[in-house]
Amino acid sequence: MYSSFLGEGFLNAYKKNRLKNIGRFSSENYKYEKKEIDLYFCFEFVKKFESIFEQDQDIRYKIINEIEIFFNLSSEHLHSLSELQNNFEKISCFNINEGVNTESLLSSMIYNQLNLKENDYIKSWADFLVRRFEVSKKINVNYESHYTQEIKETKSLRLYWLFSLFLTIYYINTKKIKYLNTLLKVNDLVCSVKNNSLFGKIPPQGLVMVISAEVISIRELSKNINGALCS
Repeated sequence: MYSSFLGEGFLNAYKKNRLKNIGRFSSENYKYEKKEIDLYFCFEFVKKFESIFEQDQDIRYKIINEIEIFFNLSSEHLHSLSELQNNFEKISCFNINEGVNTESLLSSMIYNQLNLKENDYIKSWADFLVRRFEVSKKINVNYESHYTQEIKETKSLRLYWLFSLFLTIYYINTKKIKYLNTLLKVNDLVCSVKNNSLFGKIPPQGLVMVISAEVISIRELSKNINGALCS
C-alpha cells in the first residue's frame, strides 16, 4: 500500500513536477466559477495552516498571490462565508447502510477537521474512503453498504479535490503516513488531468494549497527519514 522511498534524486524530480503543476494551476492562468463553499474551505485552510508555507521559499514564492487573495477578502464577504458553517451535517448523521453522498460527507469531514470536531467519527470515515480508493483508485459519487449498489460515477473532479483537501488536513493533524500516501496518489491523478478537463471545475487556489502542503510534508518527512538513516 505504501510508496517506496527512492532517494534524493527521486525527491528532486518529484518536487520539480509538483512545482510545475503549481504554476499550471495558478489563478492568473486558470478560469474558475467560484463556489462559496470552496472559498470558505480555502480561506479557513490558509488561516489555519499558513505557517507551514513559510518552511519552503520555493513554495512560498509561487503561492504568495494565492495566499494574499484570501487575506484580502472583504469583511462583509468573510461574514457571509462564516454563515456557511450551518450547512454541514454532523459526521455522526452519516450512515453507510442508508447510503452516503460523498460530496456531503467530505464537506462535513473537512469542516470538522478545520475546527477539530467529531474526530472519532472522522477517523472511521477516513479509513473507509481510503480503503475504497486504494482498491479502485476512484472516488464514487455515492457509497452504499454493498459495492454492487453503489453509483460508480467518478467523473466529478471536484470530489478528488475535496478528498485531497481532507487528506491534506488530516495528515497535518495526525501525521499518519497512510493518509499522506493516499494523498500522493490522489494528487497524481489530479495532476494528470488535462487543462481543458480540469479548469473551471476545481478552485485554482485550492489546488495550489493542497499540492504545496503535500510538497512541504514530503520534504519534512524525507528529512526525518534521512536523519534516522544517518543516526
